[in-house]
Amino acid sequence: MSNGNIVIARQDSGYIIKVEGRANFECSPSLKNFSDNITSETISGIILDFNSCTWMDSTFMGTLAILGLKSRKLGVEVEIHNADQKNMRLIRDVGIENLFKFVSDSFQKTDVKGANISEFQKNNNKDLAETILKAHETLVEANSANAPKFEKVIDMVKKEIEKESGK
Repeated sequence: MSNGNIVIARQDSGYIIKVEGRANFECSPSLKNFSDNITSETISGIILDFNSCTWMDSTFMGTLAILGLKSRKLGVEVEIHNADQKNMRLIRDVGIENLFKFVSDSFQKTDVKGANISEFQKNNNKDLAETILKAHETLVEANSANAPKFEKVIDMVKKEIEKESGK
């Protein structure tokens, strides 16, 4: 599977999120929407299954940081299972590894049945741009060393949002 896809399933009082294919800006609004709507009353833990994740872009990693920071604030642990060396390197390169617990044993519940969120959510340009902006701002918030890497992206997206709002 090359295109990114997110499958979110409720299990007991937690969630399993299966990340499939190339996790990029197109499937990021789904994860951001999930993050925006969790509360400590509705969730006890989150498992991210990366078994089928072949790659991540900076927007998706920023959206992971949004989830990690929100979960930390709520006192909810986020575990990442089955992350290969490439995905681990990507997460370390943006300095957000401290937001997650990495589990080395293989997560066996790969038969997750849940809402295929990416498939159902159709993003409009404004929502997508706002997600891209928030994701990159969060990467900088999570690790100030990311500021030089993403300042141009942040500025460009802000200008695009302003331009779209002016129409």
